[in-house]
Amino acid sequence: MNHKDNPPGKISNPQNSPATLRQQAEAIFLERTAHTPELPEAHSPEELKEMLHELQVHQIELEMQNEELRRMHGEIETSRARYFDLYDLAPVGYLTVSETGMIRESNFAAAALLGVSRRAVANQPFTRFILPADQDIYYQRRMMLFETRLPKTTELRMLGRKNKPFWAHLELSLAEGTDGQPEIRIVLSDISERKQTEAELRASEALQRDVLNSLPAHIAVLDPAGVIVQVNARWVEFARANDIPSIEKIGVGTNYIDVC
Repeated sequence: MNHKDNPPGKISNPQNSPATLRQQAEAIFLERTAHTPELPEAHSPEELKEMLHELQVHQIELEMQNEELRRMHGEIETSRARYFDLYDLAPVGYLTVSETGMIRESNFAAAALLGVSRRAVANQPFTRFILPADQDIYYQRRMMLFETRLPKTTELRMLGRKNKPFWAHLELSLAEGTDGQPEIRIVLSDISERKQTEAELRASEALQRDVLNSLPAHIAVLDPAGVIVQVNARWVEFARANDIPSIEKIGVGTNYIDVC
């Protein structure tokens, strides 16, 4: 083979020669432009002026549309920020639970009460965070909610951080989800302190009754208006011994002078 016939930089394949490439390019161009409409004849100055006017008006319309889109985008951002303030940063817990009982969404307060992150609480069964002994309370309220379609409230014990129980007040209501299916909106608040106060008050009242009942005297506790609010056991025994009917019920609404 004579290398002089094929010096470096020269095309050795006849199919890749400049003439052949030109022919191939022409063929591709004709194929691409086969369905392209022919260029119109030259326009008159009036037609060109009209076309320029239409282009300028169309440009202004696009600018107005862009301005409207920017305005709408700003409103969406403002609404999103307001939603973040009202929902995510609310001092009480908000939860959205599907019809099947799975948590779809929660705010920071709800996640904090349950002792988990927002990401961890999502897609978890809501009953997972309810004390087993109180789950029937939730199921009954849930059933009544779907039956009546009216908001319901209840108080039960839930599991918080490190599975430590706390008393919770639940407000349940129905809403339509983005998928068109019903979902439960729950407002969750911690009422452990109130429950503790109520328990202490009941214990104090029980102690007071025990003290009164242990005294040998006939004792009636009166309010400032002289109405009996409580009597001890010796008072009841005296009433029975003297055939005074229903003396056990004398308490609220009965004036001491009338009894005497």
